[in-house]
Amino acid sequence: MSIHDFPVELHQAILAHLPLPDLLSAHHVNGVWRSLVPRSTTPHRLFLFNLAFLPHECDPYPHPVTLTTRLTYVEYIESTYSVRIPEEYRIVLTEWPISIPPAGIHWPHGLRFFDDPVKGCTCSRRQFENLQCGCKRRECYADSIFIVTTLLDRIHAGEDFDFEADVESRCELFDKPPLDAPETRMQTLRLLNSYRDFVVVPDNHDYTTASAVTLGIWKRAKWSKLSLLVLDMSAYPITIVDPDSDTEETRVHISRSHLILTGAAKGQIHGWSMSTWYDGFHAENFFEWRVEELKEEQLQALRGGE
Repeated sequence: MSIHDFPVELHQAILAHLPLPDLLSAHHVNGVWRSLVPRSTTPHRLFLFNLAFLPHECDPYPHPVTLTTRLTYVEYIESTYSVRIPEEYRIVLTEWPISIPPAGIHWPHGLRFFDDPVKGCTCSRRQFENLQCGCKRRECYADSIFIVTTLLDRIHAGEDFDFEADVESRCELFDKPPLDAPETRMQTLRLLNSYRDFVVVPDNHDYTTASAVTLGIWKRAKWSKLSLLVLDMSAYPITIVDPDSDTEETRVHISRSHLILTGAAKGQIHGWSMSTWYDGFHAENFFEWRVEELKEEQLQALRGGE
């Protein structure tokens, strides 16, 4: 009996459990498997399988990261922070067989820092006098969203209101954040609505202490704070109008894209900035995340002009 004599269901059962590298090899075994591979694997592996036959737009790719390094990174993050990286990102890290990322995707700066802390630094340390790198400290941590509680209550109640109106309850969250647009605004509302649990705290509550961090639960006072465990992904430049300028002078700030690790929004990617708080929605998951690769001169500037 040869492999051709096995029933189709058995072929599909075999292919369904193959990791991506073996799936790519199986595609070349024979015509039967070539036709069955796209129909037998998981949606995540099928997505990557289709990308495997496309060239990357960067040739040569300037920041390769080996599979061995990526496996070590996954083990380190998950064991250190007791989390599981969302599947769309995890499967790329653990199964993509070559050092060059899939077409349309770039290796995140957080991964590149793990691979090479010197060349991979993107923490904008040039802004600080001591020039100490902060990439390690920021690799996985709790980032937050602040919003006036009266506005949060209206959002949770499903009320319609004019985001452009100068209402008393408006705060930085909807006061022209850099990534604000009708589509991203709706995704931001969805993020806020994904978390409904809360505890009431005094108006003078100190949100900055470590003991004050409660993940995925709103802390409600006059202002409400939601803390989310995030994995640092990449730096990206944003241009904003200087509010103190009479001539609408613009300034470039560096923000960070973060992958949410826990709760109802796990797997989504959103932007945060020290300069502007919450920037806005990036992508539903890693597969949908598209970011423009920073130029080498931008990377050098972030590292302090080295």
